[in-house]
Amino acid sequence: MTRIAYISQRFPSLTTTFVYREVLALRRLGLHIRSISTWRPNPKTLSAEAQGLVDETFYIFPLNYWQLLGHHARYLFTRPARYWGALAQLILFNREGLANRVRSLGHFVYAVCAAAEVERSGAQHIHADFALNAATVALVAARLTGRTFSFAAHANDIFVNPVLLREKVRQAAFVTPISEFNRRYLLSLDRETSAAERLHVIHCGLAFSQFSPNGQIANTGRPLILGVGRLVEKKGFHILIEACRWLKEQGVSFECQIVGGGPQEARLRELIQHHGVAECVQLTGPQPQERVRALMQHAAVFALPCVVAQDHDQDGIPVALMEAMAFERPVISTPISGIPELVQDQVNGLLVASGQARELAGAIQRLLEDAPLARRLGQAGRQTVAKEFNVERSAQQLAELFQQVTAHSRE
Repeated sequence: MTRIAYISQRFPSLTTTFVYREVLALRRLGLHIRSISTWRPNPKTLSAEAQGLVDETFYIFPLNYWQLLGHHARYLFTRPARYWGALAQLILFNREGLANRVRSLGHFVYAVCAAAEVERSGAQHIHADFALNAATVALVAARLTGRTFSFAAHANDIFVNPVLLREKVRQAAFVTPISEFNRRYLLSLDRETSAAERLHVIHCGLAFSQFSPNGQIANTGRPLILGVGRLVEKKGFHILIEACRWLKEQGVSFECQIVGGGPQEARLRELIQHHGVAECVQLTGPQPQERVRALMQHAAVFALPCVVAQDHDQDGIPVALMEAMAFERPVISTPISGIPELVQDQVNGLLVASGQARELAGAIQRLLEDAPLARRLGQAGRQTVAKEFNVERSAQQLAELFQQVTAHSRE
């Protein structure tokens, strides 16, 4: 049996449901997955499905300091070259400033706990769910244990704070960018000849059987425009709020709900008041998964007008878009990053120029007024997700890579 240590910053998590679904799918394929997480999740935010994973996960924090000292002493005295080599690479190859070097040293302090659990569990390979903190822990654990490692590359983890990213790509057995856009970006960082052979695009996938469209859009009351995601700049909710002002001025009847929490909540509430749309735009805050899915099933339009943020953060391929498409909802987004790999304009959704509120308003109005178009796009979107963004398919692709690496390590 192939045994994999799967490292996360927080597992399972409300905001990265695709991660635990991937773990479950890998287990269904017969792989032994030992989940290792830095932090425990808030149990109040988890679905019943996710709750079941908590007892099966090794959590580094809260730290047992005597065990921590014991792990450091063991690696220092039994594998001094690996120990000092792992520490040195965090300092010598980290070119992202003093603060990030200090942070990486903090990761080293507790990464030895992950390394010890990797060995205790008998894992043959280490995989990290993101390229930032989890991949740093995986990098150190791999160096200490002599295992191979890999990691996935999504969005913020490679665009905003790419700590040791070039070094991680060079040392990884393979990397799984979630889009072709991300793959090209990683290649642009380092033209090393072998990198291209080790970058394998694997889309995030949905547990598709859990998404059953109700076949119709609710026609009671005002049609619902829905947006779901963290309240951060890159989601473009400030553009959606402005678009709602244009719709209101055109006399369009609608209600808009934006589901999620985040640092831009206060600013978005100010924009709602500024644009005079408080009676038709609501920030609901974070909602349980079941509530979000119920809203998606009854939405007339799902809008996620993503932008490239001022700090260069941008989405990969938003899972919320996939979920809305799986429910046959007509979606509107923008042609940035990997989004066009999911949403094809006029084929399975609509794409509007990033940052253009009036164009977004026009696209929303078009879908509200053209039911046959909305239905056709929704049906095509569901077919796209079923074929290319299914967790069973992505897990199979990842499992094959795991098996290739572990087979090679046994030779």
